Amino acid sequence: MSKWTLTWGFTPIDFNTNKGMLEDHTVQTVIQNNLNGDKVKVKFFNVYGPEDLVIEHAAVQTVNQETGKKSDYMLLKKDGKEKITVPVGEQFYSDELEIPVKYSDNLVISLYFKEKTDVRTFGLSNLGLTWLSYIRGGDFLSEEPLRMAFGAMKPDFGPAINAKAIGFSNVAVHTDDQVKLLGFFGDSITHMGYYTGPLVKMLYEKYPGKISAVNAGISGNRIQRSYPNFPGEGGGHQFGIAGKDRFLGDLYLDAAPDIVYLMQGVNDTSHSILGREYPIPTAEEIYEALREVIQMAHDRGSKVYIGTISPFGVKGEPWRPQAEEIRLALNELIRNAKDADDMIDIDELLRDPDDPHSMQEGTNFGDGVHPNIFAGTRMAKAIYNKWFGESL
Repeated sequence: MSKWTLTWGFTPIDFNTNKGMLEDHTVQTVIQNNLNGDKVKVKFFNVYGPEDLVIEHAAVQTVNQETGKKSDYMLLKKDGKEKITVPVGEQFYSDELEIPVKYSDNLVISLYFKEKTDVRTFGLSNLGLTWLSYIRGGDFLSEEPLRMAFGAMKPDFGPAINAKAIGFSNVAVHTDDQVKLLGFFGDSITHMGYYTGPLVKMLYEKYPGKISAVNAGISGNRIQRSYPNFPGEGGGHQFGIAGKDRFLGDLYLDAAPDIVYLMQGVNDTSHSILGREYPIPTAEEIYEALREVIQMAHDRGSKVYIGTISPFGVKGEPWRPQAEEIRLALNELIRNAKDADDMIDIDELLRDPDDPHSMQEGTNFGDGVHPNIFAGTRMAKAIYNKWFGESL
């Protein structure tokens, strides 16, 4: 039975401040697709913008992953119009675009911003394993050769890595295949692709045309409380509202994932202490918010797998002993409670056997928090093995 299935999804970040200006610029985002289909639609996004978002024109192009062969650009429209205006506070899908897509085709989404555009929100990734973005001067439909346009941009906008998806949030493919949709929900470890990137690549290689994945992580996000009022640019808005309050809107608005992987809580154990935000949440209160999210997913037919919280931070911070006490108690609740369908013990996987309060040497980027590609791949294999009952 044919249906629309998400082939890519990301949660745009509300930075609550200007992060760059676009004017006569094209933003091209290349996503790794794993679906076969006959039509595509793209969801344009301006929920956090300060003014209407005007896209002079937008297009989809396929690029075969093996041969590099490209299709012609096919223009996206809304209500039959090529020029697309997304009002402040709104998001919506384009008209359906008839374009043949194979699981071996990457999709290139190109948006041309002719008018001066104040950019305050975009999707973000760090590793660039499953999607990349490029900002180029001029109109992508012109004969102008591809060139990076850094001169007009703030440093935030750097090259393809880190990747920024500007102006849209989801891409769906109309497919006849039976597809299993996977959803990832959490904080920066999820959001930045540290384990989701390796896992998605493994799954797409093993199950061509049968698996799709969306990422609803937000860096700095907490499950129980919204962003703390941290001083500085943006006031903390970039950390997002509480996970339990955004879960359905960010992961279930367009489709219900068959499987959800939930790994969140590290920021709940520390941000309130750092921000002197009282009362400091207990492990029980943090887990209760996780329980709420699990129940929401179960109510909508999803299986839920939950991960424990790996060690974080370096030694010597004055807040660390209190945060560590909360983390350890939270992990015991995650291990022993039976609310989720199953549990993946990421803490056990990554902690130093000689110092269980720290990550193993060589498993993070030097900050003691975020797993590097080696550790992320280990996490991905552990999740895969739990989901599918087989080893990679």
